[in-house]
Amino acid sequence: MNKGGDHGRVIGLEFERGSEKGKVTKIQSRLKGERYIIKEVFAYGGMGIILRAQDSQAFNNEVLIKAIKYQASEFAFDRQRAVFNIYQFRQMFKRERRILCELRARGINPVPHMNDFFFDWNPELATSTFKFGKLEKEELHSILGLKMSIHQEPYMVMERIYGRSLLDRLSNISARAVLIIVRDVLNTLQKMHEPITRDDGTRLQLIYLDLKPDNIIVDDHDRMTLIDFGGCMPIVDGKKRKEQKGALTHGYAAPDLEFILSSKDRVDGRADVYSAGALLWRFFTAKDPIRLADPLNNPFPVLSPDELPRDLYKPLKDIIARALERNVERRFQSAAEFAGALTFVLESNVELP
Repeated sequence: MNKGGDHGRVIGLEFERGSEKGKVTKIQSRLKGERYIIKEVFAYGGMGIILRAQDSQAFNNEVLIKAIKYQASEFAFDRQRAVFNIYQFRQMFKRERRILCELRARGINPVPHMNDFFFDWNPELATSTFKFGKLEKEELHSILGLKMSIHQEPYMVMERIYGRSLLDRLSNISARAVLIIVRDVLNTLQKMHEPITRDDGTRLQLIYLDLKPDNIIVDDHDRMTLIDFGGCMPIVDGKKRKEQKGALTHGYAAPDLEFILSSKDRVDGRADVYSAGALLWRFFTAKDPIRLADPLNNPFPVLSPDELPRDLYKPLKDIIARALERNVERRFQSAAEFAGALTFVLESNVELP
């Protein structure tokens, strides 16, 4: 761990694509001493940024390093609010670490494999001036009664993933390839959704919640890897914890997630089934569900099957319509059931647009 007095050279990395294209984030050029050499931004989302780097202790093999992506707007004018947001994001980050370990224990392969986890100096938090001033090395949150080391940030190292996001591939990929990719995603989700009994006797399920094209990496052979588990929600004995809010993207999120912040609201794998249906709706209509959503006035827009091409194979159209049912009881009741329906279409050898 970098104790705070011996910092590496700070560099600015630019986001080259996406909604924040052109934004520059500050980071040390090398992390964990001289071990990890930072190269570029590989991907980013609402809460995280993934960096491409080289591991100098492993023959300069390429790795991916995930870090938290803070939004200064969330800090507002209040130092205490800023400290609380940092605490929340770091708790989600640590939870993602535990989830990746759980996925590996379940034998789920098309997900990132974690190699290392460490803390190091973060110039974004250490040198930036916010509306309330600068953040100190240590800050006390009065309500939590917690003293936090602010400048020391957690980083998670994962094996290198090759490919591009499904979002980048949507314009030049076949319908058959998309159906295979979504089926593979559903098979992965099914393994996450299955309740596993832990050593303490409780049963754990994992609901992904934030399925969208950005979070699926596809290689040159159309093999998928599911990334970004920061918003994944653990369900223990059928119940979610009040403090674990999860994450979602309006447009792709199931309407049954409207009250996700309520501790009493039930969340299960059928929410992920809906999002997988939204992926197929996005591909066949060429319309972006995110653009149809208004977080304040229409956060869960209707993705109508009537928008699908008229000449689309009817059984496939019916499958997508069922996945997008707003009534969860009429939706596919599991990811496995949805995957089986797609297998039927793929094995029918019909011509797809």
